[in-house]
Amino acid sequence: METQAMNFDSVLILTVATLALAGFVQSVTGFGFGLVAMALLPLLLPFKEAYSVIIIPNLVVCAVNFVANRRHFRWRQGLGLLIGSCLAVPVGFYTMLNMKTGWLMLGLGILICVFAASELLMSKTRPLKLPEKAGWPMGLASGALSGAFNMGGPPAVAYVYSQSWAKEHIVALLQIVFGASSIVRLGLMQGAGMITGRLLWISLLAILPLLAAIYAGNRVLRWIQREHLRFVVFLFLLAIGLKYIFRL
Repeated sequence: METQAMNFDSVLILTVATLALAGFVQSVTGFGFGLVAMALLPLLLPFKEAYSVIIIPNLVVCAVNFVANRRHFRWRQGLGLLIGSCLAVPVGFYTMLNMKTGWLMLGLGILICVFAASELLMSKTRPLKLPEKAGWPMGLASGALSGAFNMGGPPAVAYVYSQSWAKEHIVALLQIVFGASSIVRLGLMQGAGMITGRLLWISLLAILPLLAAIYAGNRVLRWIQREHLRFVVFLFLLAIGLKYIFRL
């Protein structure tokens, strides 16, 4: 396996670079830090190590984005989504713990392909309209996927963008939802012994490059065409998803 042939220094550098790239892409396109990171990190690390190393950088990304939009946040709008997500995280997490690595990689590949193909084929269609009371079930779906694969974004994003809420509130709400589910996962991971000194060290080292990448992405956003980049990124993710599916 490729990860076994790499020494610690190589894995460290490539993992930090991957997390920074995920932060850069999110700052430019506005989507899926977790999706990008979880698509690439299993190429470097075993699945459960990739799952663990993303948790602290993900909290940093959520905190940075929330601070920028905190004035527009309204607790009552999307509360069902938040509660449902947190409640379902343990279900996905314990499912992940008890699944064999081969099935985890297959599931990861299928999820990446579904999300990438959906974005490529449906990005220009009108968003699905969901009633506000659908926050609970969409939150449960988001939390379960977040707990199992660190990829709970699509159900939450589909729900919030079908509401007539201010864009800034939507961004702030998503950071709260993803951040809260990350905190729940962090507690579960600590209880399961998944937070090792090695992975914690890598996570902490990634924070400064990640912040620099987010800043660079915000600067690049002034002259790059966002839709073109989204197309290239999701096409690449589709290829990665197919790799995970057919490597088995």
